[in-house]
Amino acid sequence: LQTALLLGLLRWSGAGLDSVGLGRSTWSAGWRWGLTGAALFAVAAVGGGGLLNLLGLDPLALIRTPLPTAPGERVLFFIIGAAVAPVAEEVLFRGYLYTFCRRWGISAALGLSTAVFVAMHLPSGLPVTQVVGGLVFALAYEVSGSLLAAILIHGLGNLAIFSLSLI
Repeated sequence: LQTALLLGLLRWSGAGLDSVGLGRSTWSAGWRWGLTGAALFAVAAVGGGGLLNLLGLDPLALIRTPLPTAPGERVLFFIIGAAVAPVAEEVLFRGYLYTFCRRWGISAALGLSTAVFVAMHLPSGLPVTQVVGGLVFALAYEVSGSLLAAILIHGLGNLAIFSLSLI
C-alpha cells in the first residue's frame, strides 16, 4: 500500500518513475549492478564473518532475526521480508529521501538517508547491518542510477539474513 501510494504520487506529480531510478532505461544497469553488488556484499559478509569467528565472536549474533514458528507465517515472513519490504523501503528511502537530499551532495544524501533508514529499523543492539545496508543500498543507487540495483541487493541481503537465522 505504501509503495502504491508513493508511486501514485510520482504519477500524479508528473515526475514519473525515472525520477526515482525506476524508468525502463535503468533496468539493465539495475540488474547488472544489483546482482554484482549482492555478490560482492555476500563475499564481504562472509569475509567479515570469518574474521569475527577467528576473533572468537559469533557473527550470526549480529544478523540473527527472530523468525515466526508456524510454517505458513514463516513463508509469508520470507516473501514480505525479501520481496515486498525491500521494494517499499527502497522507493521511500532511496527513491524519495536520497534523491531529495542529493541536492546537498552525495555525503549528505548518504548520511541522511542512512540515518533515517537506521532509525526506522532500530535494533536491540548495535545497528551494524542497518548502517552497512543503508550505505550499500544508497551507493548502489548512486553508482548504477537505478533503484532496481538497491532493491535487488536489499532483497537478496534480507533473504540471506533470514536464511542464516534458520541456523
